[in-house]
Amino acid sequence: MAWFQAHHGLPATGQGDGATAGALRHASDAELLRTFRTADDLGPEELATLITPKGCSA
Repeated sequence: MAWFQAHHGLPATGQGDGATAGALRHASDAELLRTFRTADDLGPEELATLITPKGCSA
């Protein structure tokens, strides 16, 4: 996430915050895929609310 933050002129903390969330809402699919490649890239809050896509096994 630090890469994404730096790329968008935000402090590269690697932690989610309001400004990062706003930038993520407008990010391209390519940026999202580069930022979040696996579940290991998600924090505990994101993992707790993760929804498995239909047709995929969890």
